[in-house]
Amino acid sequence: MLMIDKQQQTPVPNGNGSAEEIRERDVARWLAKQTTERDSYAAEVAQLKAEATGMHFKIEVLQEQLAGAESKIAAALALRDQAIAERAAYETMFIGMYASMRAFKVPAAPLIKENPPGDEERIGGA
Repeated sequence: MLMIDKQQQTPVPNGNGSAEEIRERDVARWLAKQTTERDSYAAEVAQLKAEATGMHFKIEVLQEQLAGAESKIAAALALRDQAIAERAAYETMFIGMYASMRAFKVPAAPLIKENPPGDEERIGGA
C-alpha cells in the first residue's frame, strides 16, 4: 500500500520497495489496463465496421429490389392505361353502332335465326 506524505505530495515507501519502484509498478499497471481497453475498443470498432459493410450490402440489394418493383409497377400502370384507352375506343365504337341501329330502326332482336329441325339439307348447298 502506498502512502502519500501530505506536505511533499510524494509517495512514501512502506516496506514494499522504493517510491520509484512503486511508481513504476503503478504506471505499468495503468498502461496494461489502457492497452487492454484500447484492444477491446479496436475489436469492437472492427466488428462494427464489418456490420456496417454488411448493412451497406443489404441496402444495395434492397435498393435493387425496390427499383425492380418500381419498374414492374410502372409497366403494370402503362398496361392498365392502355387497356382503359382501348376500352374507351371500343365503347365509343359501340355507342356509334347503337346510335346507327336506332337511327335505322334495326330491331334489338337477334338477326340470325336458327334453322328449324328438319332443314339440315339447306345448309351448305341450297
